[in-house]
This record gives sequence, structure tokens and C-alpha cells, in this order.
Amino acid sequence: FFFLQSLPKQSSVPSKMPSASMKTFRDKAQGNVEAIIENGPALVTDMETSLSTLFTFSSLKDAETEFEQFLKAGSEQNAVPVPPILATALPSVREYISTVVSNIQAIEKYISLNFPAIEDGNNFGVSVQLAILKMLKESRESLVSEIKTLGVTYYDTRANAVDKVGLKKKSVSTTSTTSENNTSSSIEGEKSGQKSSSSSSTEEKESGSSVVDSYRMYHLLAVDVQAYFDAKSAMSNAIDKYCSILDNVEKNYEKLSAPKGSSGGTSHMGMF
Repeated sequence: FFFLQSLPKQSSVPSKMPSASMKTFRDKAQGNVEAIIENGPALVTDMETSLSTLFTFSSLKDAETEFEQFLKAGSEQNAVPVPPILATALPSVREYISTVVSNIQAIEKYISLNFPAIEDGNNFGVSVQLAILKMLKESRESLVSEIKTLGVTYYDTRANAVDKVGLKKKSVSTTSTTSENNTSSSIEGEKSGQKSSSSSSTEEKESGSSVVDSYRMYHLLAVDVQAYFDAKSAMSNAIDKYCSILDNVEKNYEKLSAPKGSSGGTSHMGMF
């Protein structure tokens, strides 16, 4: 009897894990998604307007003709900068895609924070959440890849193409020399003196062919035309993907927010 009484008292196992204060984050995520859905049509309209104003050529051939004339005129001045239409369109398209990607991430966060507790049965709403998340992830990864294509990849490819065109290159070197002459005398009353002189010379050298490589120029032209096509396609794809995302989120908003109904509850455990 004494032995039984001396056993340490076992603590009771809690039937439910204490809830962390995640409601604030869920409410904030919900507000962000509601704003995204409300402002979605305006953003899509803005993107469609920019698509028509940034890409004004009726065909790829027209773009090629315009770019060829621009590059030819530039090569005569020993310069082949990015065509103005691309210099304007590329950063604009990247900015629009960046906004869409940011909104997708906000929707992903909201859905993830509204996963229910894992239990048997009544999981249709969870299936809807997972299906939408899959679509969001695939769309986001595709758009991120297009941003890279329109930025790092294009400018790297173009830099290599320009380097091989055969434009004249100038190098300037400057040489500076300084000499000092110290004089002194033991004759009383005569002061010691110091004289210095400096000189500089500049040498300018020019290298490269007097005629650019025509085949390399056509390669450079192809790089710019491809960038125009990629940017226009990326903008169109971003519009289509974003419309599809907004439509699916709006139609399934109830299931995404409460997959097991208003009394289903939520959990911090992900379903991945």
C-alpha cells in the first residue's frame, strides 16, 4: 500500500493541443485575398490594355523589319542598343507578371492557413483546396520562369551576340610622369631650391573590322525578334492564367475558406 502511494502521479494527457494565435494571420490573409478578387478585373483590364499598347506590330514580320532597320542604322554609328519598343515592353511585362505572382502567393498562403484538422471522412473540400493549390503552384512556377527569360536570359544572350558582331572597340590609356629636381648651394646667402615638372599623354586605340559580320547581325536580329515574341506571349499567358485563377478562387471560395463547413475548424497542420 505504501509503495503504491509513493508512485509519482501521472499527468493527464491533454485531449487537444492548445491553439496557437493564428487567427490574426488567417484574418489578414483573408483580407488580402478578398482585395485581390475585388481588384482582379481592374488588373486584368489594365494588362489587356498594355498588351495592345506595348506590342503594336500586327505580325512578327513587321517587328523583324522594324528591328532590322534600327540595328542597321545603329551599326553605322558603331552601336546596336536594344530596340526602344523592347526597352519599354520588357520591364513593363516583368512588372505585371511580378504582381500576378505576388497575388498567387497570397492566395496560396490563405488556402494553406485554412486547412482543416486531419480526420476521416468529409474530405471533399480538402480535395478542392489541393486541386486549386496545384494549379496555383504550376502557374506561379511558369510565370517565374518567364520573368527570367525576359530578363537575365535575354540580356545575357544579347550581350554575347553583340560582342560577336564585330563593332569597333576603342581603348584609351593615359600615362602620367612626374620629375623632381633638388638644388642646393654652400655659398652664404643662397637658398636651396626644388623644381618639379609633370606631363601626361593619352593614347587611343581602335580595334575591330571596318565592316560588321552580316551573319552575326542577323543572329542579333533574331535574338531581338524572339524577345518580342516571348514578351508578348508571356503577357498573354499571364492574363489567361490570372483570369483562370480568379475565376476558380471565386467559384470555390467557400470550400477554400471552410472545406468542412463553418463548423469544421482549422488546424496548423498542412496537408502536403
